[in-house]
Amino acid sequence: MEKKGVLYRTCQEWTLFQ
Repeated sequence: MEKKGVLYRTCQEWTLFQ
């Protein structure tokens, strides 16, 4: 669960970064 949350946040941050 924690890993999925981190991945989800990373994906959102990546989208903002890109």
